[in-house]
Amino acid sequence: MRGLAVFLLGTLLAAGVGADPTRIFALNLFALPMDVQWGDPGAYTANGLFSRMPSQGLLVDPGVSRPVLFKRAGQAAWSSAKGLDGKPSSASLGSGETGVLVVRSNGNGELVKVSAPPTTAPKVLFVNAARGPAAQFRLGVAADGQGPGFVSFVDAPVGAATLTWSWPTMPPGTEVYLAASAQPGQPGVTNLTEGHWYIAVISGSNGTVTDVTP
Repeated sequence: MRGLAVFLLGTLLAAGVGADPTRIFALNLFALPMDVQWGDPGAYTANGLFSRMPSQGLLVDPGVSRPVLFKRAGQAAWSSAKGLDGKPSSASLGSGETGVLVVRSNGNGELVKVSAPPTTAPKVLFVNAARGPAAQFRLGVAADGQGPGFVSFVDAPVGAATLTWSWPTMPPGTEVYLAASAQPGQPGVTNLTEGHWYIAVISGSNGTVTDVTP
């Protein structure tokens, strides 16, 4: 019986039972709407992403290397992410890894791996889409790094939270910016829920919070 139990345990582990899911999201930091795709045919596709907007996440199979494709929304031909050698490159996500399929401000796409705490607490990815560092960048918790771009998902406390930020060049005493209303009748408030994933994006005086839970 002990041998059978060990065999069954090994089989479950090999099948990935109980493993943290592999997740992928998309984010457009280019000035124009973009289509992005991971794989051909696409294992994950996000069409018509407006500037500085993320897409809904998706749980995907780990360990499969796929090309990263991107194009202007409405165009027919896809472009492919390229490696240092200038040739089309592919990318994969391992079991439990999290990836962001991002279109950079120069219009090029890539798959970026980001970390995320292995908890059920609300997760927030802070994205600074401006060219300079932010200050007081918060959504229930302070941003993990406030320079341009993004770092990783961080845990935030459950409950109502407001997205706020400012810029170091603002005069002392200037009020921080407040994101547009996310809840009817509650200006700037987002109800962070256990098990949910959020992407907060700021640029200038514009800020958004999107629930991207797969």
